[in-house]
Amino acid sequence: MARRWLIEETSQGAIGREVELLDRAERVAAISSPLAWRILQELAKAPDYPNALAVRLKVHEQKVYYHVRRPLPSC
Repeated sequence: MARRWLIEETSQGAIGREVELLDRAERVAAISSPLAWRILQELAKAPDYPNALAVRLKVHEQKVYYHVRRPLPSC
């Protein structure tokens, strides 16, 4: 992964933030499914337990456990 600065022009002026660029496709495998992406969005709001996520997302608890416990590729 490479770190870069992203400069965005807004109505309030320029905003800069550091971002990480993914350079290998297998690094995004963890969010390649729609359910994995929805889980990530929920966890970005607030940390929670897999069973609570399953209830909110209306999916079986084992599906959430699969994505949460899925090993990340080495960097």
